[in-house]
Amino acid sequence: CHLMCWRVPSKIWEGLPDPDTCKDDAKFEAALSSMNEVLLCGFNQLSAEHKSIFIAHVKDKNNWANVTRRKPLKVDDTVEANSSKAKTNTAKASTETATPSETENQENIPEFVNSTSAAADTETK
Repeated sequence: CHLMCWRVPSKIWEGLPDPDTCKDDAKFEAALSSMNEVLLCGFNQLSAEHKSIFIAHVKDKNNWANVTRRKPLKVDDTVEANSSKAKTNTAKASTETATPSETENQENIPEFVNSTSAAADTETK
């Protein structure tokens, strides 16, 4: 079992009773069961023995992951981020070219190819 390797995400432990004040495992089981298939998948399918082990793990605050909150973007940052994405997309679009027509293909042939074929034409004459 790799339960010891798992940090309890803040989204999970924020929905649990406080283990310092609540010692009733049934309340923890009810809280975890209510998260089943939303934040936590498979808890309800565990055997009673495995549920007990899992509950003991989530009750231990040493196993709790730190709360990480992203700093909200300012309106100016959002506009700047969107405009830099637009510039990047425009630059990508300008480097991509459409397939040239037949006449354009003839004009875009490198000169050494034209000179080689011209030399070949003079040799055959």
